[in-house]
Amino acid sequence: MSKFIRYKILKNSKLFIREIHTTITASSSDTKISKNKKLQNIKNTSSLCARLKPEFTTVAEDMKKLAAIIPPNQYYRFHDHWKTVMQKLSFLTAFIKYLEKEELNTREEAAKMVGVYTNREEGFHMDLDDYLHGLLQLASELSRLAVNSVNRRRLWAAITNS
Repeated sequence: MSKFIRYKILKNSKLFIREIHTTITASSSDTKISKNKKLQNIKNTSSLCARLKPEFTTVAEDMKKLAAIIPPNQYYRFHDHWKTVMQKLSFLTAFIKYLEKEELNTREEAAKMVGVYTNREEGFHMDLDDYLHGLLQLASELSRLAVNSVNRRRLWAAITNS
């Protein structure tokens, strides 16, 4: 996997996560959140997710190019070159689905979005370990998001009550 593709995926994922945090925690600034504000917040989050989804088409194309280069039965020989990116992609697919539907995605859904297989015999695939690492990153990110939202709400309440 080229350094440029790896850099682009990791950079875009950081920007996406930052925007999600800003969008979600912005609504937690108000101590009394109206129903309309919550709906607007959900729309903003959905639009961010919708904006990132087309990026996965490019990722799938790049993965197909990479799969064509790797000789048959040599996946694990070179696995260290793309495992971090595959874990981050697994995380992003899970994060997007969770934000949209409040559900976890399956390994099959994540692999389909990324443009790879789930079965080793079929060729270039999403390893179970990479998928699970992505889910662990999701749990970590959601807990961080919750803490940031609560802290921002407390800070806002302290400022407005002063």
